[in-house]
Amino acid sequence: MTEDDRNRRYFLKVTALAGSALILQACGNNATTNVVNAKQSPEKNTGSDEEAEEVTPLEDLMREHGVLRRALFVFSEAAAVLPHDPPGMWADAIQKAAKLFREFGEDYHEKKLEEQFIFPLIKQKAPTGPAGSYPDILTAQHARGREITDYILASTAAGRLAMFISQMAMRECPSGQLHAVALPMTRSDIAGFLGLSLESVSRAAAELEQRGLVKFENRHRVRIVEADGFARLVAAV
Repeated sequence: MTEDDRNRRYFLKVTALAGSALILQACGNNATTNVVNAKQSPEKNTGSDEEAEEVTPLEDLMREHGVLRRALFVFSEAAAVLPHDPPGMWADAIQKAAKLFREFGEDYHEKKLEEQFIFPLIKQKAPTGPAGSYPDILTAQHARGREITDYILASTAAGRLAMFISQMAMRECPSGQLHAVALPMTRSDIAGFLGLSLESVSRAAAELEQRGLVKFENRHRVRIVEADGFARLVAAV
């Protein structure tokens, strides 16, 4: 994604949210209640005397954007480091930021809040206004953003899988000269051990092979093909 694309997405998103806030206020209590109820926890209505602080829909969205912008900051800093110092990448931080962005930013903030509540309201209340086209544009950009997150998760998962293979190699040969490594766990077990999905581990294995670093001879044996490149990837994790 180019810098222009990122700026355009940010501009459109902020503008749409600002417009949606005005629409929410104009729609009265029913629309506001729908959005607030979407975030209420089951404990909200337990009859406790202690009431949680009331947060308006606009304030709620802005707080969430603060979290998401911090994740984007990690990505932007990583993008500046990657071309010049690949071993200096912080794969674990990028992986965690990507998982945060997927679970909170995309699965909740975009899908369950914006796309389910805000965008339909904009289309209903301002179909011919300047904000009327934003929901379709932003929905398409959300989809593209999820593809990028998939790539980031798979890429950083490759580093973690390489680290796991390296650890298995060191167990068999502490001198570090072993190139054919036995994998004592199934791919599902490896996924659970690394805290990744089975799909992410499969993509990571395919990426390592595509980069010419390893060759999976079968499900339980992998050969390190390009030792120097493999070592650099492990060092970056």
